[in-house]
Amino acid sequence: MARFVIAGSVSCPYYSKLEILADSLTRNLPSFKVYKMSIPDDDWSSWLDITCKQNGWKHRKSPIIWRELVERGGKGKLLGGFNEFMEYAKCYYNFESDMNTDLMLKIRDENVITAACNEKKAAEIRENISVTTVCIVNAHHPLCYHLVDKIVKGEVFGRNKNVELRLHGPSDKLGLLTGVAMDTFDCAGRALTGISVETGLRQAAAGAAYVIICDDLSYKQGDEESHTEWIERQQLFFTKLATEMDEVALETAKVVLTGKRFVNFRTQVMQQTMKRIKPQNVVASPRITERRSKAVFAKKLDVNSADVRNVIVFGDCSSNATPASYYVSTPLVRVHNYDGSIVGPAWFSRPLPEIAADLQFLNGGFLTEQFERKITTQNLLGRPLGMSEGAAVAGLLADWTTGSDEIYSLGVLATGQYGINECVFSLPVEFIGNGEYKIIDDLELDMDVYSQLLMAKDALDNELIGEQEVEEVPPAPVDVEDQIFGDEAEKKDDDEDDEDGADDDNKDEDDAVDAEEGKEGEEVPPQADQAEPPTDEDNLKDLKTPVEEVSVEAIR
Repeated sequence: MARFVIAGSVSCPYYSKLEILADSLTRNLPSFKVYKMSIPDDDWSSWLDITCKQNGWKHRKSPIIWRELVERGGKGKLLGGFNEFMEYAKCYYNFESDMNTDLMLKIRDENVITAACNEKKAAEIRENISVTTVCIVNAHHPLCYHLVDKIVKGEVFGRNKNVELRLHGPSDKLGLLTGVAMDTFDCAGRALTGISVETGLRQAAAGAAYVIICDDLSYKQGDEESHTEWIERQQLFFTKLATEMDEVALETAKVVLTGKRFVNFRTQVMQQTMKRIKPQNVVASPRITERRSKAVFAKKLDVNSADVRNVIVFGDCSSNATPASYYVSTPLVRVHNYDGSIVGPAWFSRPLPEIAADLQFLNGGFLTEQFERKITTQNLLGRPLGMSEGAAVAGLLADWTTGSDEIYSLGVLATGQYGINECVFSLPVEFIGNGEYKIIDDLELDMDVYSQLLMAKDALDNELIGEQEVEEVPPAPVDVEDQIFGDEAEKKDDDEDDEDGADDDNKDEDDAVDAEEGKEGEEVPPQADQAEPPTDEDNLKDLKTPVEEVSVEAIR
C-alpha cells in the first residue's frame, strides 16, 4: 500500500487546493492514503532544504508531493509540485479540481488562522512544562560520566523536574562527548528531555540555570611556563569564561566549580568578573574532601559514612588540597548509629570526641589519612577518580535545590566570618532550598581553631604565589621506595647484583674442587671475610634529603 505526502507552507493557496483534492480522493478511493504537512512560512525554506538534501531531491516551490511505500518501506519517490499532482490525479483516477480562486484563497486564510491557533496552544504547553537547562563545562572529565546518570534519574533536581543537558568540551574531545551523550540517552531517565553536545561556550550556556565547571588538562602548568605565567593564564581564561557565561546564562544561574588545584582562586576570579549573576551564586565545591573525611571517621568508628554528619571543611576546596590548606573541626562532628554503651533512635547522635578516644587522631592525624585516601584509591584503580567526585557534586546540587537539615561546607566569598576576609574560603552553610543558602557564622570555636584557619589561608596564598609546590597524584601505582630513594636505591641494587655474581663464581670453583674429592652436593660455608650487606641506616646516610623531611607531598 502506498500513501502520498503533501507538504506546503501555510500561506500557499496551491497547497490549500491540493488539500481539498486529496480529501476527495480519500473519500472515494478506500486504498488511497494521504498525509498532509502544514509548515509555517518562516520554517518552510529551511525545512524544504533539509528534506530534499536527505532524499536527494531537487524542488524549490510550495507545495511538494512524494509517494511512500508504507508496507515495504524504503525511500520516498518524488512526484513533484501542484501541476504534477493534478496531472497524476487526472491520469490515474480521472479526478479534477473545480475550485475557483476565491474559494482557494478563503481556505488559505483559514489555514493561516488555524496554524496560528495551534502555535499558540503549543507555546502554552511549552510554558507549562518546566525544563531546567544544565550546562557541564569540560564534560569529558571522568566525574561527568557519573554525574549525568544521577541527573537524568531525578536524584539531583527531583523526579518531577525535566532537565535538558548540554555537554561542553573542546573540539578534539567531540567523539568522547558524543559517546557520553549517547550513553546518557540510553539510560532512559525520566527527567531527561534532551541532550546535546556543544563546542562553543555561548551555545552551551545559553539560558542555563545550572553550570558545572569541571577540571581540564589545559589548566595544567606548561613545561616551559613559570608559576606566575601559569597563574596569569588561568586568570585570563576564567575571566573570559565568566564574561561569556554572564552574557548568555540566566541571571539566577547557579555556578559550581570543582577541580584539583586553585579552585578557590578560579571561583573568586569568576565572582569578580560576573555582573549579572550574583557572586553568592558562584561557589566552589569542597564536598569531596568533606566526604573523604566522613569515610575516615566512619572507618575509625566502624559505622556507615552516611552516619557521620556535620563535617565542616574550612579553607581549600580543591580535591588535591593538602592538609596545610584546610581544617576540619572535629568537635562539631556528630555520629549516628554508633554501637556503644549509649544508644538511641535514628535521630540520636553523639559528638565525635566523646566516642573517639584517640587524641592524636582527633588533633590532626586523620588529616594525613584523609589526604592519602585519594592517592591510595587512585593507585588501586589505576585511573582518575570519577564516581565519588561525581556523587559529591550531585549531592551539593541536590542540597542546594531542595534544602537540607545538615550543616555542609561550601566555597563562598568570606566577608569577615571566623576572621577570614575578602577571599573564597570553605565555610559552614545551611541549604534552605529553592537555590538559597546562608552562611553559619556563629559556631563556637576554640581560639586555636582561629589560628588554624589563618594558617590555612596563608597556605592558600603561598600556593598561589608559588612558595608551595604540590605535585599531581600519579594515575597508576608507583613504587614509594623508588620515589624516596631515587638513584641511591638503584645503585644499591647494582652493588648487590655484583656481589651475588662474585659469590656465584666462587661457588662454582668450590663445587669443582668438591667434585674431584667426591664431596659433590655439600654446601660450602661462607667466607669469613665477606662484607655484611649494607643496612638501611647506611643507605640513609648517603641521601641528600633526610628521611624525617620527606613529606606526604614528596611521596605523591
